[in-house]
Amino acid sequence: MNRVALVSLCLLTLVSCSRPGPAYQKVTALDVSADAPTGTVLTVTDASGHSTSFTRGDLAALGLVTYTTPDPSLKNRPVRYVGPLLSDLLRRTGIPQDATLHLVAHDRYTTNLDLKPLKDVPLVLALEADGKALKLSDQGPVYLVFPYQAYKLNTAKYDSAWVWQLERIEAR
Repeated sequence: MNRVALVSLCLLTLVSCSRPGPAYQKVTALDVSADAPTGTVLTVTDASGHSTSFTRGDLAALGLVTYTTPDPSLKNRPVRYVGPLLSDLLRRTGIPQDATLHLVAHDRYTTNLDLKPLKDVPLVLALEADGKALKLSDQGPVYLVFPYQAYKLNTAKYDSAWVWQLERIEAR
């Protein structure tokens, strides 16, 4: 084998090994146990003030994905989350993918999230954790999670944006 072919083969091998796998996988079903939350679980308001309410089923109908990622609120224990992509919810409600979102939790915790630097990061609105429906008593029914397992994100900046018991998203 000549030197150019050998170097090309080595480079091709290195490039293919260095590519990260997909951050998430698509799934088709949620935990449908009797104790899964019912009724409106999330309200989204666009910049014009128009609000749309979503049930757990409405959110699941956007399409479901899963990933296992370390959760900063659980001492970075890996958790398998399932839910729709935030980007799909934004598309459904007509909110730009680069908007700033005002996130409001059930306990009235609030934070603002600028999506511009997260344009290609698949944030998930988790409805399920480790195979169980998220309820109000365990960070649900909606929990905004970040794919720390697949993206090098500034944890000092984004740990506070992992909003559990998320009940409102408002475009700013």
